[in-house]
Amino acid sequence: FLDRIDRLDTEIKSFLTVFKEDALNKAKELDRKKSSNVPVGSLAAVPVGVKDMIHIKGKRTTCGSLLLENYIAPFSATAIEHIKQEDAILLGKVNLDEFGMGTLGEHSAFCQTVNPWNKNHFPGGSSS
Repeated sequence: FLDRIDRLDTEIKSFLTVFKEDALNKAKELDRKKSSNVPVGSLAAVPVGVKDMIHIKGKRTTCGSLLLENYIAPFSATAIEHIKQEDAILLGKVNLDEFGMGTLGEHSAFCQTVNPWNKNHFPGGSSS
């Protein structure tokens, strides 16, 4: 997935931040657990990207706004704690309309997102 992000995201602009090193470290940890027959969570190795309005401790959370461009989350959201407990691999933070207040995905302060299936269109909806 990280290779695909590197290859395609310059056009799609879906990720604002990619946690490449963290993701690779988590994958190695899961490989060690599996080879040692240590139980893993129900989301083991599932790649996850979260909107950049959800806090992950120590990571930048911008809400798609220049107002928060350098804001570092002091805690992780409960949803993130659960995702981590179940051994998912957090790939990064995805783009969104500023403060999640748009409908098309065209008003992020950092870059306009495009529909990955047709780059002439906006992704639309809350997932933009």
